[in-house]
Amino acid sequence: MDSLDIAGLAMMILIYIAIGFTTGLTVFL
Repeated sequence: MDSLDIAGLAMMILIYIAIGFTTGLTVFL
């Protein structure tokens, strides 16, 4: 794996966390 793959993977993980957090917050409220 080169640094570009790692950066893309980290970006996808951050997006998944942001979506999950927003969805959880909406359901909670």
